[in-house]
Amino acid sequence: MSVLGDSMRNLLLSVFLFLVTFGVFSAPNLSLAEGKEKPLMIIRFDSDAVNYEENLDKAVKMALDKKPTVFFDLVAISPDTKNKNRNKLFSDDAKFIAKKITDQIKENGVTANMIRTTYQQNKTIKYNEVQIFVQ
Repeated sequence: MSVLGDSMRNLLLSVFLFLVTFGVFSAPNLSLAEGKEKPLMIIRFDSDAVNYEENLDKAVKMALDKKPTVFFDLVAISPDTKNKNRNKLFSDDAKFIAKKITDQIKENGVTANMIRTTYQQNKTIKYNEVQIFVQ
């Protein structure tokens, strides 16, 4: 349980995300993924054409160079809206995106047993995102 109440935590997180989104500062040290810090990469799907592939390849290669036995932990996060049908669409899309990212990581020589994908919903985001952590 957090020292801050959920409302205060969500407010602070919203302010942080606003500042990062509009370039006031950038520090990927805070993650929406529960209990996780410092993702290797965050991919936000906030437009129709998100070009993440080249950066993903570079990040995966960097992680493998640093530690050949690296484990990739993907957290696909979809918006939690008040509309059940919309949540389902976001969730299905997040699963599809996570599968594409997993496949691309495998293309870089990472075996399936070195990748785990989990799914979450979050009320503070408007778009799907995938956070990639390494262990």
